[in-house]
Amino acid sequence: MFRSIKVKIMMLSILAVLITSLVLVAVVLFTKGPLMKKVSDDFREMGKLETAKIATSVYDRCVSSREQRQELVNMSLMVAHEQLAKMGSVTFNRGNMVSWDAVNQFSKDTTPVSLPAMEIGGTWLGKNSDAKVATPLVDKVREMVGGTATVFQRMNDAGDMLRVATNVIGDDGKRAVGTYIPAVNPDGTSNPVISSVLSGNTYQGTAFVVNENYLTAYEPIMDRNGDVVGILYVGVTELDPELYKWITSLVVGKTGYVFVIGGNDPHKGFYLISKDGDGDGKGDRDGDNIWEAKDANDRLFIQDMVNQATAAPQGEINYIEYPWLNEGDPAPKMKVSAVTYFEPMDWVIGAGTYYADFEDTVVAVGSRMNNLVWLTIIIAFVLVVIGVVISFWMAGSIGNPLIRLAGVAELAAGGDLTVSPPKVVSRDEVGQMTDAFTVMLKNTHQAVSAVYKAAADIAAASEELSAGADETGR
Repeated sequence: MFRSIKVKIMMLSILAVLITSLVLVAVVLFTKGPLMKKVSDDFREMGKLETAKIATSVYDRCVSSREQRQELVNMSLMVAHEQLAKMGSVTFNRGNMVSWDAVNQFSKDTTPVSLPAMEIGGTWLGKNSDAKVATPLVDKVREMVGGTATVFQRMNDAGDMLRVATNVIGDDGKRAVGTYIPAVNPDGTSNPVISSVLSGNTYQGTAFVVNENYLTAYEPIMDRNGDVVGILYVGVTELDPELYKWITSLVVGKTGYVFVIGGNDPHKGFYLISKDGDGDGKGDRDGDNIWEAKDANDRLFIQDMVNQATAAPQGEINYIEYPWLNEGDPAPKMKVSAVTYFEPMDWVIGAGTYYADFEDTVVAVGSRMNNLVWLTIIIAFVLVVIGVVISFWMAGSIGNPLIRLAGVAELAAGGDLTVSPPKVVSRDEVGQMTDAFTVMLKNTHQAVSAVYKAAADIAAASEELSAGADETGR
């Protein structure tokens, strides 16, 4: 097709550069999709790991907080016991009967009861509900170690225990005197605190106190006969206010948050700690029952969270992925929550966020990849242009001498041995061939010239011989 060697050399060079450039562009284009999918998957995995890291951090902080608060309870009990011993023995003044409207702290039912005044070291503890007025023993304990303290008096043979002196404050802002712990819970089961104390043992653990859960210690108060006549209680709120504040301040990704849901009855599926959206230091939905909440696919995802977390070993992380549609959004977005279970507080701890919080980086990488594609195309185009220029130069440097040499060869073939081959500066094979062809033409020309000269000499000699013969014959 291409008869000129110059054209062949040029086309071969251009084709090589063009194929290389096209392969380079194709490689970038075909690897972009899988690479972007890999980047997206990696950042999603990073998002999951971030939620797991935060959930684990909250779990570890809960363990630490629990240990510290248990130490505080132990210290408070020791101090309360010492103060009680300093004040004197517990006695009951039957000459001073005190009337109470005893309120069940669970059912809120009221039971009128009249009990002898409970005295410590001959001092009546009073019937003080005013938080601003001091109460013996319990306020001293709070002054020394903090927390709450209460003295209970046994109400009846069943073992119901009445608060006769306390620094626990009720919802009305008053001391919770007059409330009692029933020996039997509303569901008909024995109250573990009362059962333990009536057996002569100190109860330690979580217990409901007036209006919330406390980490507690209940030590039985016995008379000289060894009968349980009351309880010395100390406790701190199970939830450390600093822990609560820290949890509500955590941010997962860009828009995510940490939450806590009750794992078992009676608060199973309830928000115990929710997102603090308005920054007032309190979760916006604390106390809400979200057990029946559904995601955008009508899946009961809260139930899945709670069931998976409570079924797994403590501290183990489980992931729940679900589509969530916020009000005003055109379409649902995928969320991921890492959940774990802290059994001592019956907490299902979750750290959740949108995958989109981590996709800005993916978009940025995609933009860079697009720029890389265009840069590759531009580089390929520049390489082709440079290749064309170099091809023209190389084709000329190789082809032009050969073309001129071919012309000289044609003239020489026609009998013109005087033609001179082109001068080639290069010392490559083309230059060597041109030099050799020049020598060949020179040698051929000399040989032919010698032959012509010899032939002329022979012809001249022949003529002289012929002339001599003619003269002899006459």
